[in-house]
Amino acid sequence: MEVFKVQRGLANGTNEQDVNALKVLQGQYQQLQSWAGDPCLPAGSTWEWLKCNTDDLPRVTELDLSGLGLSSPLPDFSSLIALEIIDLSNNSLSGQIPDFLGTFPYLKELNLADNNLTGPLPPSLTDTRKIKLKKSYEAQGWLYSAGAKPFIHL
Repeated sequence: MEVFKVQRGLANGTNEQDVNALKVLQGQYQQLQSWAGDPCLPAGSTWEWLKCNTDDLPRVTELDLSGLGLSSPLPDFSSLIALEIIDLSNNSLSGQIPDFLGTFPYLKELNLADNNLTGPLPPSLTDTRKIKLKKSYEAQGWLYSAGAKPFIHL
């Protein structure tokens, strides 16, 4: 007779809100449509362009869509509320910088460099209660806050 012990419980899959937001991105960008299955599970086999935490219902914590040739305005993926890092650099994204980009409560890094985005930073990204920004003396175009606070690269 064999006996098995379940350590953390069985995983049900990636958080449903996150899966729905990723479907929105896949619907907008053909470059992402070949990815299928659970985006975060099994652990260690996540989709190439994201990272997830290890919660029982994993959440997407990093979205790296840099250099994929994405164009058009960004769709709203604000339900990915566990995001800490968003890298959208080196694409051809267009339109205004979306206000929802400043609504992620755990956001530490946002890279929008080398796109065709226009207009000012939206209030959600410049609101000093959420993210304090200043220009870096080290590299033109980098905006960040002191210490370990979030930064933005435009």
